[in-house]
Amino acid sequence: MLRPLYDVMRREVLQGRKISTDDSPRPVQSREPAKTRQGRLQVYVGDGEHEHTVFDFTPTENRTGR
Repeated sequence: MLRPLYDVMRREVLQGRKISTDDSPRPVQSREPAKTRQGRLQVYVGDGEHEHTVFDFTPTENRTGR
């Protein structure tokens, strides 16, 4: 339901002349009991003309989520 809005916001942020980003490792619950693995949380903040903030999350260390 919100995916079309997210796609528009992300596209606008990526069109900016300046993009502030952060890529942080986050623990993700593993399928094995009491175990975690490393996921990634990325944030993209647009410039003054593209004033959106969007987040991406991948449940693996790979930024593409694979």
